[in-house]
Amino acid sequence: MRKFNSLSGKAAVITVLMAFAAIPAPARAADIELSLNADKTRVGLDDYVKVEVGVTTDSILSLPKAELSGIDYFSIVGEGSSQKISIVNMSVKRTSTHAYTLKPSVAGKTAKIMATLRYKGKIYKSNIIRVELVQSTGGRRAPPPAPGGVPSPHGFQNPPRALDRLFKNFGGRNNYRPDDFMLQARVNSARVYVGQEVIYTLAFYRARSIWGESRYGIPDTKGFWREDIPDQARTQTKMERVANRQYAVTEVSILLYPLTSGKITLGSGSMRFQPDAFSPARTITSNQITLEVLPLPEKGKPKNFSGLVGQFNIKAEVDNRKTTAGKPLKLTVSIGGKGNVHAIPKPSEPDFDNVEKYEPETDDSFNPTPGGNSGSRTFTYVLIPRVEGTLKIGSFETNFFDPVNGRYVTVKTKPITVNVAPAPKQAGGGVVQVPVTGTERTPLNLRQIKPDMEELSESTPYYRNRLFQGYLAALVLALLGAHLLLRRRRKRELEEKSRSTEPMQVAKRRLAKADGFISGGDGDALFREIDGALRGYIAAKLNMDANEATRDEIEKRSNGINRDATEELLQMLEKCETVRFGPVIAGKNEMRTMMEKSQLILKKLEGI
Repeated sequence: MRKFNSLSGKAAVITVLMAFAAIPAPARAADIELSLNADKTRVGLDDYVKVEVGVTTDSILSLPKAELSGIDYFSIVGEGSSQKISIVNMSVKRTSTHAYTLKPSVAGKTAKIMATLRYKGKIYKSNIIRVELVQSTGGRRAPPPAPGGVPSPHGFQNPPRALDRLFKNFGGRNNYRPDDFMLQARVNSARVYVGQEVIYTLAFYRARSIWGESRYGIPDTKGFWREDIPDQARTQTKMERVANRQYAVTEVSILLYPLTSGKITLGSGSMRFQPDAFSPARTITSNQITLEVLPLPEKGKPKNFSGLVGQFNIKAEVDNRKTTAGKPLKLTVSIGGKGNVHAIPKPSEPDFDNVEKYEPETDDSFNPTPGGNSGSRTFTYVLIPRVEGTLKIGSFETNFFDPVNGRYVTVKTKPITVNVAPAPKQAGGGVVQVPVTGTERTPLNLRQIKPDMEELSESTPYYRNRLFQGYLAALVLALLGAHLLLRRRRKRELEEKSRSTEPMQVAKRRLAKADGFISGGDGDALFREIDGALRGYIAAKLNMDANEATRDEIEKRSNGINRDATEELLQMLEKCETVRFGPVIAGKNEMRTMMEKSQLILKKLEGI
């Protein structure tokens, strides 16, 4: 008997699976079973619990990911998944297992964990597992979480052994080393003053290529005023050698300005990526950073301190050094430099004599980059000299704290001199000058107007006429009746409009919430909100529950609704399910496109 060859055996199994995939599936709902297991039912704050969700079905098509409930007292520190397909008596069984590593955050509670899966309008639920949360499990040392680790001398979060095993098992095809992918967080300075600019950078080191786009997770920046750098300048890529290995390094930076003094800790950043086409997405985390924020010193602090921190200068100029009385003059004062440019205040102004001054217009020109923020704020004044002669414009000034030299600085503009010529006389004598004699003015050429007393006669005023009074009363009553009628009609229209627009308002609020997830690259949250907005809107329009809004039900009840818009909505819902529950990772451009399409679909359905 010939010995079985492993390579030919694998080819045969793949051929059989492809043959089964080619067989048309019967038009029936998939048989789905959910199971939930935990490696322990009692866990302490110094320990972890591993929970596995098993999904078994007789369909070879991919199913959406089951959602865990009852994990409010835990934080997810690791995830992993696996799949298994078996053929028994010509029947295909597909089992997907998703494992979570959970760390408890409170003690004295009992968690009730359950898994839920939504598929084609139906809800499947697993068994419930009760996990008791205690202070400690007897001093047993907990294993390290999968996506964490201890920072190396280089400041990286090294993947621990558990993650090392996951990397080696990716797809069964590629073997990954623990240092193939690393994430480092750093700042330009760990000791700063209140209001001083801090450049926070996440650097993703990869010794091997990855599949698709990666997603950065910026930690919570509570205690800071944060400014994001524009996308075109936010990310930088370079090559760097670390420990005799060549890495492609992608850096993303944000700008932070501390609001209070003291020690402030920035949590771990994260990076989610897919190592290859056959592996699930993974998340690694960075080191934490603690900043020492110093208060601004009181020594040398000006009484009128502006609150500006950085390095700045000030300048002033006029559009013309020669002008005439009564003619507007433009004065421009510009404050610029590096640091917290958004805090640039209006400068202190000199005294203006014989000048009419208007409040300035403000114009900003800022340039946030990974190297810091720079730019200027310009104040444009309009001055109108009242008299001829020499107009002297004094110095404008401002102050700031220079964190490099640790001192307060006051800067001033140079005084400006403008020559003001007399206003030109108008043709015809210009302004009429009235000669004065003593305290009496000479009369102008005016004629006295006197009425012809003989033509004047007494008559009854019209407002005392009874006919006019009756007409006026009828007009008032008519206007009052019209007002009440219009008010009642308007109220009815508003009630009808409110009832008809409420689903649209709910959908718009969810889309607005979804739009906020684009900047963070959170595709799962974005497509969840889009799905909820569209499905909830069409369900309300068709008078059914959102859980019943399946493709078949929508097509069955959508008579009288824009057919093209309905078909686009169904395609969008299918796209949302594909991106949310499949291996696809949507980029920011695709996320924006999907948002725009969703808004257009709502407008078509509403007939706007």
